[in-house]
Amino acid sequence: MSAVVDASVLTAAFTADTRGGRARALWSGDRDLHAPALVIVETANALWKYFRRSVAGELNDVRKYLGVELPARLELHEDRDLVSNALELAVHLDHPVYDCMYLVLAVQRSEPLYTFDERLIRKLTGTRFAGVARVPPG
Repeated sequence: MSAVVDASVLTAAFTADTRGGRARALWSGDRDLHAPALVIVETANALWKYFRRSVAGELNDVRKYLGVELPARLELHEDRDLVSNALELAVHLDHPVYDCMYLVLAVQRSEPLYTFDERLIRKLTGTRFAGVARVPPG
């Protein structure tokens, strides 16, 4: 079984987020995960925000978060292979391109997109993409 994951899922897994257990459960076992390469930068940016809010504490804590290992079964896909379709989808949905990158990958692969982005999930309601994006089980 495979799935696409976004930065909200990785960030939750790497921090004290209450949803972290659900995020980490996605890559336990034999599940193959996929994401656009931009997931690395987006996750690092989210960790920076986490630090700025003083949630993370000391700079060493942030280095620890940034030094975490990505799931071994996470395959990164070239952004340039997704961006054209993501831009078209972003215009159609009136939603940010970077979120649409994950959606395009999920649709291309016929896999679910796991995200904690409730806004994206709501945005897809009533469209042909309804049900593609969902909150990780658990």
